[in-house]
Amino acid sequence: MDLEIRKYHLIQQITRLEKEALLAKLEEILAGAQNRDEVLKTVTRPMRKETRVEDLMREQSWTGFDMEKFDQLVKDLDIQEPLEDLLKDI
Repeated sequence: MDLEIRKYHLIQQITRLEKEALLAKLEEILAGAQNRDEVLKTVTRPMRKETRVEDLMREQSWTGFDMEKFDQLVKDLDIQEPLEDLLKDI
């Protein structure tokens, strides 16, 4: 069925409503749907046609991985438990 016809039929059904509570519920549903659409528009961005690692690195100001710093952190933590036990705890 054509969208315009569906809208017209919905309008006819609404005008025949006799119960105030039902009309209030319809208003609530429509307001909620509009609010969700507005929220989605503000929190989403269009998808890129193509994503490149270089672009992500630049956007996130990624400077690389400092292996020496990581090794020092591991040494400072001085973890004695076997890797299997640590993984089991996750």
